Amino acid sequence: MTVRHELDVVLADVEALYRAAIADEPSELDLTRLRELGIAWGRRQRPLAPLVLALRHHTESAVAAVITGDTGGDVPRLVEAVRRTEVSAVCALASGFEQAVRGEDGQLAAANLLWGGHVPPEPDYAVIALRCDGDLGPRIGHALTARGRLGAVHLLSDGGGFLLAPAHDEKDAVQLCEELREDLADPTWLAVTWRPNTEIEDAGVQASVVLDLVTNLAAPPGVYDVQDVVVEYALMRDTEALVALLALIAPVVHHELLRTTVETLVATAGNRSKAASTLNIHRSTLDYRLNRVGHLTGCAPMAARGLQTLATALTLHAVVHRRAVAGAGGSRSTTRTPW
Repeated sequence: MTVRHELDVVLADVEALYRAAIADEPSELDLTRLRELGIAWGRRQRPLAPLVLALRHHTESAVAAVITGDTGGDVPRLVEAVRRTEVSAVCALASGFEQAVRGEDGQLAAANLLWGGHVPPEPDYAVIALRCDGDLGPRIGHALTARGRLGAVHLLSDGGGFLLAPAHDEKDAVQLCEELREDLADPTWLAVTWRPNTEIEDAGVQASVVLDLVTNLAAPPGVYDVQDVVVEYALMRDTEALVALLALIAPVVHHELLRTTVETLVATAGNRSKAASTLNIHRSTLDYRLNRVGHLTGCAPMAARGLQTLATALTLHAVVHRRAVAGAGGSRSTTRTPW
């Protein structure tokens, strides 16, 4: 059985759990089956990272589908149900994997920390979500050893993943990221947070959301934290506010001409003359389109506050839409982690 087929089997079972959670029905699937799949994965000496990172991606696709779809239920409650299901699924897989490998495994340790399975021994950690081309695992290990960074564990696959390393404070966590950027050489995006060891699970969620946001904002390779996207992050974590903002921007994103107009105005920092020139249209035509946007959304794009609201809504729509489309487009059929 190939790695790809094994991933498909696991994610199909997880999908069944998600459907049951969204429908608010008891699942017919016992988590025992996922533990058995974890055992089989470990016995075949498969790396754990592609499995749990694909599951995390699958979870985000399921959450996006709930947010953008017509579930007919309490969306925040359904989102929370999906996320709880993810934790149960990963813990079951990790438990089976641990039974099979019966020894030290850095990827298993990282998974247990990120999904709340264990409290690590060190008091404070840098939790880093990374995105980079190529297989980071060996290079990260060498870089950490060369820098004398002991006690770090990582969960990495093609394209990125997570790194957890003891850090004295926020400054030390950022310094670690800068060192890694220098050592890896390839264009790399790193989202970092520094937390006490009892908050690793929340830190992993924060870092992955920040990474998603900065890459959707077309930010250059670099080191980022939540302060760089604080408004967008707060809205991504508030399901009710996120749903409201997506509804607000929906008439614009479904009208290509209006969407392009708003995106151009945002890119020119609200300068209508530059926006009209970029779009190769008359200023009065631009104003007509912007008035139409204001009528459809209730936000005046010619005002700074209105334009900021529309810009934020477009960014969040891009993140949620990408996740939803990835789920609908058969993301199970790849072992590459889509970071």
